Amino acid sequence: MTADTPASRSDAASADLWVTVEVVALPPGWRNVYEKVQTAESRPWMREGDERTETSYSACPAVLLQEQRRSLWASARPQRLEPPYRTRAVFAAYDRTGLRAALEVSGYAGTLEPGTDTLPVSEAQPR
Repeated sequence: MTADTPASRSDAASADLWVTVEVVALPPGWRNVYEKVQTAESRPWMREGDERTETSYSACPAVLLQEQRRSLWASARPQRLEPPYRTRAVFAAYDRTGLRAALEVSGYAGTLEPGTDTLPVSEAQPR
């Protein structure tokens, strides 16, 4: 069992602890899509006001079944939750430490199934 932590610790009042309780491997061909907006601030060679989006892909190895074990929504102090836990199934991303929820990775835009090249409109992130 591995613990996935929130991607952003800046808003501790809305941080939840989701624990991975099961990993279901996906067959080859599933891909996570990441979009990063480039601006003159991040790229000095760009003109002020210019903006472009870089899209990158990485293999999506699995789906994670997770249980919510702790929530900070209700108060400033962590609230330990009791069974039955809320559950979610999320696509996984691999980083140097192991698997984590892809939606917690900066720039995550969605996951493509084999044979597709674009995200469905409902899955695309708002800009």
